[in-house]
Amino acid sequence: GSTFSPMGLPFPDSDNDLDEQSLNPSVGLLVKPVSYLSFYGSYSESTFSFQNIGLRTVTGERLDEESARQYELGVKAELFDGRLFATTALFQIDKSDVAGSDPDNPFFSVNRGKERSRGIEFDLAGEPLPGWRLTVNYAYIDARITDDPTGVTTGNRRFGVPEHSSGFFTTYEIQNGPLQGLGFGGGLFASDSVELDNFGTAELPGWEQVDAVTFYRGKHWVAQLNVKNLLDEEFFYASSAFEVSEVQRAPARTILGSLSFKF
Repeated sequence: GSTFSPMGLPFPDSDNDLDEQSLNPSVGLLVKPVSYLSFYGSYSESTFSFQNIGLRTVTGERLDEESARQYELGVKAELFDGRLFATTALFQIDKSDVAGSDPDNPFFSVNRGKERSRGIEFDLAGEPLPGWRLTVNYAYIDARITDDPTGVTTGNRRFGVPEHSSGFFTTYEIQNGPLQGLGFGGGLFASDSVELDNFGTAELPGWEQVDAVTFYRGKHWVAQLNVKNLLDEEFFYASSAFEVSEVQRAPARTILGSLSFKF
């Protein structure tokens, strides 16, 4: 039967039924020249059958399914006799048939074109010394629209994606003595500025947040106190929506307590 447009008008019947089957090939190679060092590469293709399922063109046709190709090259290292792990990866993701609003009929959609995200990621995690745990990560992402049928946004940065983002968190738990089991730590998280839409009309400034934690670990229980946004900084962050970013205010200083038991 007919379906209805956002304006309440019936769409014509369409025979473009959703294809629930897709082929998503992937291949990878891992080379380990020594016990503590690995090099790897991978390639994969993906079809997102349900990505554009609810979107229609002005004539009532379903949009083509969004698809992607991903390339990745990286190196993994085990340090301090396997107590610390480091990973560095170069990647590129090419998307096609990305959905966007129809420039002539904004209540409807079109397959807007293609996007490319490329960059580098670095992760470091582990327990280099007894009781000392840390996690470090950094990412550089150049996310751009590489093809737009209208030509308006081609070459622009993709909305909501920071070029630079990073995080650092560390804790230390006392291993001996009367305070054994007591732990404390904190971290810093940061994000670069982001575009608020695909047209490059405005940016949302970058932000930084400091968190802290203290805990006590008993034989069968753990009490923990977390403080989010320790310095009570006022900043805003963007979350992805359809072609534009939704701007949300970060929560003020927040204190969370928890008590867990293990039997």
